[in-house]
Amino acid sequence: VLTRPFSFTFLTICAALLALALVLFTIFGSYTDKTSVEGQLLPRLGVARVYPPEAGIITAVHVADGDMVNAGDALFTLSTSRYDGSGNVQARLAAEAELKKTLAEQEIQRQQRIHENERQALQGSLARLQEQRKHVKQKIAAQAQRVTLAEQIVAKQRRLVREKAVSEVEKMRSEGALLELRTDLETFKREEAALARDIGEQQSTLANLPARQQTEISQLERAAAAYKQEVLDYRLRGEQTIRAAASGRINALNTEAGQQVDPARLLLSIVP
Repeated sequence: VLTRPFSFTFLTICAALLALALVLFTIFGSYTDKTSVEGQLLPRLGVARVYPPEAGIITAVHVADGDMVNAGDALFTLSTSRYDGSGNVQARLAAEAELKKTLAEQEIQRQQRIHENERQALQGSLARLQEQRKHVKQKIAAQAQRVTLAEQIVAKQRRLVREKAVSEVEKMRSEGALLELRTDLETFKREEAALARDIGEQQSTLANLPARQQTEISQLERAAAAYKQEVLDYRLRGEQTIRAAASGRINALNTEAGQQVDPARLLLSIVP
């Protein structure tokens, strides 16, 4: 019986396995192909591209290519001022608003001085009225005593007239004097009542004065605040800072100070 040598069988098996391996690699296998290209590697998270918010002139560049920045860092200063035949429109409007604000603040100070003078005048007037009323009250008290004394005299003379000790003319003279005293007393009382009303009005005016003055000052303060906001708005419109939206490294900076830009122009990229 003829038998195959062991080495031949082994070689046959190896050849079969190699063929199978080639078939499997052809079906399921992969390989790495190396090639050289020109370009730039970008991170998976993407690149932050910076554009100007509106048209204007770059007046300052605060970064350079390759710089590391954090979110919120200043990148550029952008001037968006408009010009006409008289010059910078925003600057002129800001100056006008600044003048209005200054005038409003000066008016506040003037009104405060007026209010203080008004308060002092009211307090002085009230003090004088109170002093006058005090004096009139003293006159009323003295006049009341005179009236009481005159009434006693008239009563005595009426008794003496009945006794024929005093003439009727003397009694009538005393009664006339009593009437005059009573008239003067009523006049003093009316004067005191008028002073009391004036004092009440002055006290009410003085009590309401702070609220009224504060209302006037508040209106002026609101006007000054509005003018101040106008100044800030015009200045912001005239110049604004472009800041980094994300942290990373500055890349592809292609803008210099003095260049005209618009929202379609890429200023730089930030690579995380």
